[in-house]
Amino acid sequence: MYLGIDTHTRYSQVAVVDDDGNLQDEIRLPNDRLDELAEQYAGGEAAIEASGHYRPVYEMLDSG
Repeated sequence: MYLGIDTHTRYSQVAVVDDDGNLQDEIRLPNDRLDELAEQYAGGEAAIEASGHYRPVYEMLDSG
């Protein structure tokens, strides 16, 4: 699975696609719940929007 993450101050918008590029899910969740996302998609690859809000999101996903 692959995750595309658009970060915002309080929440992130996430698109989940499979190996063939088919959209599997779209999720909008508060940034303080991203640990749940990391657990659910452990082992997946993630692309995070390069913005001023990416660092806390990256650190949370990296530790998950």
